[in-house]
Amino acid sequence: MGNFKKENFEEFCGSTSLHAWNRLPTSQNPVRRIYWILVICGSILLGTFFVYENIAQFLKAYSTTGIDTTTGPLEDGTFPQIAICNSYKVRKSFLDTIFDKTVVTDDDSGYDTLDLQEAFVKHFIKGYKEEEADMLQDKINVVIEKYVKSDNFNETLARECPFEPLDPYTCGFSEKSALEDRGDLQNTAGQSFHSMVLQYKIQDKTYYGSKLDWNSLYSDTDIGTCYGIQPYYIGPEDINNRYNPDFVMEEEFVPKILSGPPFGVDILLDAETFDNGDSAESFNGFTMAVTDYGDTALIGLDGFTVGTGTMARVSIQISIHKTTDVVLNRFNSMERRCIDNSDNYNISQVPYG
Repeated sequence: MGNFKKENFEEFCGSTSLHAWNRLPTSQNPVRRIYWILVICGSILLGTFFVYENIAQFLKAYSTTGIDTTTGPLEDGTFPQIAICNSYKVRKSFLDTIFDKTVVTDDDSGYDTLDLQEAFVKHFIKGYKEEEADMLQDKINVVIEKYVKSDNFNETLARECPFEPLDPYTCGFSEKSALEDRGDLQNTAGQSFHSMVLQYKIQDKTYYGSKLDWNSLYSDTDIGTCYGIQPYYIGPEDINNRYNPDFVMEEEFVPKILSGPPFGVDILLDAETFDNGDSAESFNGFTMAVTDYGDTALIGLDGFTVGTGTMARVSIQISIHKTTDVVLNRFNSMERRCIDNSDNYNISQVPYG
């Protein structure tokens, strides 16, 4: 049996086209035989390495597609939505009213007012890191028991909550909504959109203030509710037609999708930096994002800042494309710079979660 295997091995070595194998059975010198064994083993390992590298490169390779042109008709696109957020999320005047110790007189915790205000902002407005939880917990308990669960707190929310009669969003504060649903609280604590957006102009038609109309809306983002501008209609301001299913817009009142500054949007903003109650936020300006209509603006991924006392011009380029399921599955949300429902990713701000 041993001779049979040896004969077959020698026959293989003599007939194969693989280099060095034919040297192995004919080498009588042990040193030369060991040398050829090492050569053969080295070639096997090197070949294995090359196969591994090729497979790895194949798995990481991008699909490429050739196209005849990189441009397309502008009318196939839609004007993007502009989300505008004040960089600070809570007003100093709001905090001073909530933490007025001449009104709330039963706080015997010994904590400084600024420390309690910081705990309130982190717990209800901005969120905080997990490692801060133990340090903040006692202060948060004091804030809830002494200040949030008080008549002064509820009266302040009812008095200062922004209300837009033309939008289904309304303020209906109770102890439950303030502690469990933070949306109304965050909108009330921050600068109102009415004082932030002084005016904006769409193709020579100027709108004053930030009242909701054909072209503006509350924009949900990953850092809370912001003000959104979406050019849609620049005709007579009969807002009732907005909800009329039989209403047909005349072509002359539809914003044109053309290139150049005259066909953009001019916005005049006021940050009210004097009323910044977020001591940890040193930048007092605006955070903005330009997104496709219908998308949720992800400020953390695509946002940019505009400082106070400055003028910024933002230019965009329309890109019409379709993302395939293959791409969605191959790349994560950070690599795609967008989030799909299949990501199972909660884009809500921490206090909402």
